[in-house]
Amino acid sequence: VHLHLEGPSLPRRWTTELEFADDPKMTARGRDISRQAGMFGGVRPVTRRDGVDHVEISLKIENRGLF
Repeated sequence: VHLHLEGPSLPRRWTTELEFADDPKMTARGRDISRQAGMFGGVRPVTRRDGVDHVEISLKIENRGLF
């Protein structure tokens, strides 16, 4: 999932992509990169509650990826 951040005094920018840990197409390299990013890694576990999939992600605003 491609994500963008923007707000008052914050120009639009891209940020970490959200990828699902249970995706069979997720590569070992992608998992390693996410692990190295710690809490800001984009490969996230999926949980299911009451028939709905849930994913939590922490985003970091950086001075890169500006449009």
